[in-house]
Parts: sequence; structure tokens; C-alpha cells
Amino acid sequence: VYLGLSGEEQGLYGGQGFAEFAKKNNWDIIGVLNNDMIGNIEGVNGIIDNKSFRIFSEPVPANETDRERYMRRFYGGEIDGNSRQLARFIYSSTKKYIPEMKPNMIYRLDRFGRGGHHRPFNDLGFAGVRIMESNENYNRQHQDIRIENGIKYGDVIEGVDFNYVKNLTSVNIINLVLIGSSPPPPKNLSIGGIVEPSVKFKWDKNNDDNEDNLNSIPATGVDLKKSVTDLEIALIKEALKKSDGNVSKAAKFLTLGRTTLIEKINKLQMFLFSEIKYDSYIVIEKSLHQESLTKSDKR
Repeated sequence: VYLGLSGEEQGLYGGQGFAEFAKKNNWDIIGVLNNDMIGNIEGVNGIIDNKSFRIFSEPVPANETDRERYMRRFYGGEIDGNSRQLARFIYSSTKKYIPEMKPNMIYRLDRFGRGGHHRPFNDLGFAGVRIMESNENYNRQHQDIRIENGIKYGDVIEGVDFNYVKNLTSVNIINLVLIGSSPPPPKNLSIGGIVEPSVKFKWDKNNDDNEDNLNSIPATGVDLKKSVTDLEIALIKEALKKSDGNVSKAAKFLTLGRTTLIEKINKLQMFLFSEIKYDSYIVIEKSLHQESLTKSDKR
């Protein structure tokens, strides 16, 4: 679910309302990736950095029971809650698949005295982290737009580095693909081997199709970036077919802007010639042709 939430500055109302809705309807939320402030690369300290980013996560669930807290004293896990494990997963997958990016694990729920929309989900026990820039510029946060003593204040478009946004979006995509294709967490996990030289873990077997999908990965591995591109192409094809070649309608199916979809189609042209069947290519050609006609008509 790609979700935009409101009411943050007033008290995280958007996140709180949606988290409560999910809890009430028994949603099985694997993790919340809260992308809050992922466009700035110039810190108020003068550092310019377009590669590093922070992953904030709390150590243990806020709603753990007294029994869980009691058992944690015996088995450990003071820094191994579901949100912290999600953060570690994002960190390791980024290092592996997007090595040019530099993730930093921050062992806190958020910055000192600050908050974000992952917190209401954490409050109800859902795993959630905050992904954000490394160097904040406080002149651009919670400021009226103005120039004072030669300093520009306010959150304006000129302060956004779109290549940095693209890179952090890629971090999200890679992790969503990996998490979505993974088996579910083990149920009824228990630890044994208390007076033995080796620790033993025991859990119930999961009957899940995703486990079969994971086992189908060849021993040689897969090209994840190519797989993500193939998925993007397939979704664009399906949306264009469903909209009878109308790019504007297809964009709505994909929750994209029309211009963004056209840019994606143009970017993927090299793949369209070699990997999409001829009839599908005609659909895309038809879409681009219709857009050209529409623009000509407007003139």
C-alpha cells in the first residue's frame, strides 16, 4: 500500500487513524517504511551528501506484554524487536543491491523530541521504520518562506534533489520486492538448548505460496534489478491494455501522473523492442500516438 498521510504536525493524526483501522480490521502489516524528508542533501552544517541516509527504529515493540518483557530478561533481544529487525533488513539489502548508497542505522524511534507517522504503527505493535536524509537543514523545516539576513527560509522546490529522491525510492522498491517475495515470519517460535552446547529453535511450519516462490530461485541467483524492471514493464503493459491504450487512464491505474508514465515508457523503450511482444508494443505506440494527437488538437 502506497499511502500519503495528513495531520502529522497536528499530532500524527493520519498515521494514528490508519494504524487503528488496520488493527481493527486485522490487517497483517509486515512493515511500515515511513519516508519522511528524503529530498534534502545540504545540511544546515554545510555538509552536502547525496549518498547517505538514516534508518530510525525502536528497539522493542511499544505494546509488548508484561510476560514478553519478563521473558526478554532471560532470552535477550533488548535490541531485536520487529522494527529493529526490519531496519537491519533494509540496511543489509541496500548494502548488497545498491552499494553506492550508504545507510546508517540509528538506534532510536526518531530524532530527539521529534516524531513521524511510523510511530502510531509502532504503538500498536506493527514493525515500522523512518527513512530520511542524513543532514537536515532546519532553515527549511517549519519556516515561513522568506529571506532574512541573506538566508533563505522555507521548504521550497529548489531545496529538493530529485536524484537523491530517486535513489531512496530505489531503496524502497528493492526492499518491497524482497519482503513481498519472502515467506512469512515463523509462528510460535521457541528457543531450546538451555543446558546444551547449541541453541535450538523450533517453530510451526508455514503453508504459504511465497515459500514455494522463494524456493524456485535458482542456485545461481537472480538479477533483482532486471526482475524489478520486468515487473514494471508488465504492469505498464497491463495498464495500457486495460485502458485501451490511453496513457492518462493507464497512469491512473498505476497511481502515476501522465507525464511520469510517458517518461517511464520512453525510458523503457530499449526493453520494449526486445522483450515485449509485437502486439503489446503496438498498444504502447498507440498510446504515444494518441497523446501526440491530443496535444496537436489543443494547439
